[in-house]
Amino acid sequence: MAEQSGTERHTVVLVVVRQKLRLKRRHVHRQRTLGLARFALETEIENIVEAVRFATSRVGNLRLIVLGRNAQNAEAELKKRFRDSTVELHVLGVLPGKDVVRSLAVSDVLLFVRGHISTRRGSAIAGIACGLPVIAFEGPETAAPITEAGLALFSPERKGDLGDVLVRVLEDEHYRASLAQRSWLAQRQYFSWHAIAARYAEFMRREN
Repeated sequence: MAEQSGTERHTVVLVVVRQKLRLKRRHVHRQRTLGLARFALETEIENIVEAVRFATSRVGNLRLIVLGRNAQNAEAELKKRFRDSTVELHVLGVLPGKDVVRSLAVSDVLLFVRGHISTRRGSAIAGIACGLPVIAFEGPETAAPITEAGLALFSPERKGDLGDVLVRVLEDEHYRASLAQRSWLAQRQYFSWHAIAARYAEFMRREN
């Protein structure tokens, strides 16, 4: 976790992962699908920018690291939106595993807003493995063991809720530390290779 003192910045890491579009053969369906994808991305960027700007107004300097497939698709718009702010923006896209770990290790919180959080979300698991608080929203697959990690949940239907949750995580050091501790414990108990191997061995014993 990044340490804060003086003029140092809080670091927020954002994961941008877009599923490959299943385009129809007919051109009209292709246009509609791409249009909806662009609309979804624009709406997402709007929510992210609003939340990060709000957090900056409350906690001061922020560094935003953007990782994942299609991160570059959002780069121009994010640069434009943060041009007159103090946000330090780094759009890194897809990185080798060791570089992803390095980026997560220097961060204070992971923003996961590309759909509801679940054990299917490898990027969210990576953040948990690095002991990060994870800001996300619930969905039909949000259940144990992912809920044992340090999740700070927001409601996408409630305007401004993402910003409020982000500010609380960054402002309240004790809350942030407690979330980080939950993530570390969840990693050791559920998501480490040792824990996965142990559960698999137990499953095999029951099957036999």
